[in-house]
Amino acid sequence: MATPKNSISSAVVKAISVALVFFLSIVLIIAALFIFSIEGDFVAFIKGKVSLSVSFYVTTLVVLFISSILFTPFSFGITNYFLKCRAGEGKFSQIFYLFKMPGRLFKAICMATVKKIFSYIYNILIVISALITECGIFVVSILLAGENIFEYEHNFFESVVDFMSQSKFFIALTIILWVLVLLGYFYFKVKLILCKYVLIANPKVGIFETIRIARYAISGLELKTVAYYLRYISFCIFAFLTLGLVGALEGTKAKGGFASYAMHIATKGVNSYFDRL
Repeated sequence: MATPKNSISSAVVKAISVALVFFLSIVLIIAALFIFSIEGDFVAFIKGKVSLSVSFYVTTLVVLFISSILFTPFSFGITNYFLKCRAGEGKFSQIFYLFKMPGRLFKAICMATVKKIFSYIYNILIVISALITECGIFVVSILLAGENIFEYEHNFFESVVDFMSQSKFFIALTIILWVLVLLGYFYFKVKLILCKYVLIANPKVGIFETIRIARYAISGLELKTVAYYLRYISFCIFAFLTLGLVGALEGTKAKGGFASYAMHIATKGVNSYFDRL
């Protein structure tokens, strides 16, 4: 049975429920890894007498990475479901539509993997840049003070931390630096936010080309997209918490929905990208 066009809030509840089930499954897997890692010493761990091994953290990161990739078909399905609901043709089964198309499923997962790897590389680079900046400030300050930098050779990073926390100026500088790191992280996330929609708009586009088109399509629309996304997310949260009883707000908070907005931008970007070639 189709979901009426004016009941997008109920579609939000169903979609978030699917995401929560997936999320809770991952939490249970990580909890199982945790219990296995401490070998039954839960009480001792709570008291701080047992330390987790590096392998636990590595395994947890691997699980989180793989799970984020495995969520890809559900992410595509939820978007597809929202779009169909807007057209008055929504069916809950459409959340799982990608499982019926092995070729598109494989391409979507590959795209999500490449996107994730690019994000990790970028995040690592900006964190390293921030650390180098702080170390550079420390080294320059020591040299200007006429001290011997080699005296700090054995506890260099500890000395950097102590130095950057010795005055309000350097503390403020550190805060600003890491705020810029976070802004850089979110900026890159926004630049790639349309990848999924580009692939939905044109399934024939290649994996790397999808990322290029997504970056091209959103160029100049970053702030508008973020504002639209945050506004719609607030609606989704409220819809879920009230079990969909927010029909009166749909005309203002969810008009068109983020999926509709993103698809419009992505489709326009795809057409413009190929027209210029």
